[in-house]
Formats: sequence, C-alpha cells, structure tokens
Amino acid sequence: MASLKGASGLLRRAFPAAPAAQEELPPRQNAAVQAPVGHFDAASGEFQFEVNSQQRPPRPWVNVIANPSFGFQVSEAGAGYTWAVNSRLHQLTPWSNDPVKDPAFEHYLLQDLDTQEAFTLSPSTESGSQRAYRVRHGQGYTVFECQHGDLIAETTFFAARSDAVKIVQLRLHNLGSDKRHLRALAMLEWQMGAARHDRRTVHAWKAADLPAVFAQQRESRAGFGGSTAFLAIAGLTAPPQWTCDRSEFFDLAGRLVVPDVM
Repeated sequence: MASLKGASGLLRRAFPAAPAAQEELPPRQNAAVQAPVGHFDAASGEFQFEVNSQQRPPRPWVNVIANPSFGFQVSEAGAGYTWAVNSRLHQLTPWSNDPVKDPAFEHYLLQDLDTQEAFTLSPSTESGSQRAYRVRHGQGYTVFECQHGDLIAETTFFAARSDAVKIVQLRLHNLGSDKRHLRALAMLEWQMGAARHDRRTVHAWKAADLPAVFAQQRESRAGFGGSTAFLAIAGLTAPPQWTCDRSEFFDLAGRLVVPDVM
C-alpha cells in the first residue's frame, strides 16, 4: 500500500456510515436520466450514469483504457485496477471479480482544511453517502462529476498515449465567494503480480529528492522481478507526506479514515 497527500490536516476522520444529505449536480440540458441504468449520449458518444454509493447499476459498467503496453479498467463506481505489460500476470493494483461489492483498491480524496470534512472524487470510496455523481464513460477516458457544497469537482481518468502512466486529472470550480483551503490525498494498494500474495515481496519507499512513492517487485518467478511502479501528486506547493502503513488509512472496523499526519 502507498499513500501521498498534499498538506497536513488536524483530525483522523472516518467517512460517515449513515446516509448524508444528497448534493445535487447542476441540471443537465436536453438529456433523459435513467439512473442507475445509464444511457448512451448520441452527441458525445459517451455512456452516462447518475449514481451514488447506494444506488448502482445491477452490475458494474467498466471502461477499459489502455495503450499497447499499459492500461487500467474503471467502473461507474470508480473501482478497477491498473496493469503493465500483462493484464493478468502483472497487476500493479489488485483486480476483483466481485460484481456485487465492486471493491476499490485505489482512492482519490480531498479534505477541506477549515472544516476537516473529507470527500471522495468517485462513489466507490463513499460509505453510506447518497451524494450524487455524474459518470461519463468515453473512448479513452472516464469522468466523474460531483458537488460538495459550493465546490464542483470534475475528475478525469485516462492513460498516456504511449507511456506507462495512468493520469487522474482534477478540475475544481468554486461557486462560493470564500477561498477554499484543501489537501489532496491518493491511496492505493500495490500488488505487482498476478495474485494478492505477490504483494508480500513488494518493497515500497519514498525518494528524498522526488515527490513520489515507489514500489518494486523483488520476486522474479513471474518474469516481472525488478519492475518499479510509482504514485505521485503533481502541482504541490509543499513537500508531500507519505506512508506505507495500512492502519493509518483504515480503522479496526475496516473503514477508510483520513489521518492527520502521515
């Protein structure tokens, strides 16, 4: 597991288990909503949903995004996995064949440093919330749109055209008049192999002169020994904090929490 965040917080806060008030997205023009079944949009060629953590399609709708040597899949919940070279033998993060839970092993979050409220950029990380997400599966990208109070977040998942890089691009629009103080967090569980037990031989570290956390597979039996992956947050104004301790991001009940300092 590896995590990075962009600024220090004050509290270790768990996501609510009880449903929260639903946030409405701005109305969409000239489009029929059939949530949670989804529909094709003829103008954009996208398959679109409006979902929350409690209201999902009967089965995951997955977008596969890849270049010749690297790729990932992402469902309408934001769950999925990432691979390099071989999608079965070299899973950088774990793949799950559970269509009911559709669990996530990669999480992307923001936290308001003034209120300490944490919110997620896709519904897979939410716990009991009825916050609305607009999801758009396109050719080579998937977009998640959600509103948190006066803040609208648009998160786009895509892969580099030829490099082995998955990019999660975040755009924010503040509808209010107050300045917002936010920190960005990214958390994933390394696997670096074909099965969950392969992560036991993964070595993770943070280079002193680079704003990234690295992971290297030390076992060579599957043919990918010595391969290295990284997790980085671009655009930071302060040095990133990091941890490889799972207990800092999950409590004893298995709930995702936001640590104050990593």
